[in-house]
Amino acid sequence: MQPYLFAHRALPHLFFKNPPEIMNILGRPDAHEFLEGAWALIGQEVEAADRAAFLDVTIEYEGLEGDAFVVLIRLPEPRRTGEAYFAIPTARFVAAGPGRPAYSRYFTVGRVDDARGRSRPVLIEWGADGAYTDHGDLEDHDRETVLDALARAVNA
Repeated sequence: MQPYLFAHRALPHLFFKNPPEIMNILGRPDAHEFLEGAWALIGQEVEAADRAAFLDVTIEYEGLEGDAFVVLIRLPEPRRTGEAYFAIPTARFVAAGPGRPAYSRYFTVGRVDDARGRSRPVLIEWGADGAYTDHGDLEDHDRETVLDALARAVNA
């Protein structure tokens, strides 16, 4: 439950409150400590069995075509459907030309289990209001597959 709440409630709430500031924080050397603090706060609100260690969380700052920035936050391996492999704040703060506006968008790559118990990763975009858009299943949840799917989603 802690990883789910972190990726689907806490981080998007912080991000949409002030996207430029959060992208700035996530690009700094102390970003890991910032995220660990949010993780710990959520951990205080859930049962011990629903907590997860923060040890496996990593942060990579990437660029996309057209001056867009992506923060790939790799989360602990999902234990159940709905939990995320990645939380991905994404932004372009200056328009990159005609038809390429500035934006602040938030994605997750989540685990979805079918009726037979088979898991598959899916790219989901979350709005500030909690509504979501399913951008489809991914072949895998490795970094390159995620970045390729994300580039297609933001350029669609």
